[in-house]
Amino acid sequence: MGRIMKKKFAQALLRQREEGQRRRLSASYTGILVILFLGHSLVLNMTSPLKLIPQTASAIGMGYLLLMIISLRQFRWLVDFIDWSKVEACVESESGNQDENLL
Repeated sequence: MGRIMKKKFAQALLRQREEGQRRRLSASYTGILVILFLGHSLVLNMTSPLKLIPQTASAIGMGYLLLMIISLRQFRWLVDFIDWSKVEACVESESGNQDENLL
């Protein structure tokens, strides 16, 4: 299970290394953030005490998405500290192991 997670993290890092991919992710996160905000404002006018459940869920989602957008914007300063050869080797070795397991 640990190898699968390593591969997923390595693939995510390789995707985020490209500026265009980071912009696409940031735009999609912003769109989801707007949808959550609209949903939160729609639930705000409800009179039932159960409105706290969707409000809390949307607030947690908005906070998570804000953290993701901030982390994508600051990724360019983190790039210098990542050993990209190890990340690429992790993705290649895991895909090679999966090919051997299939045969």
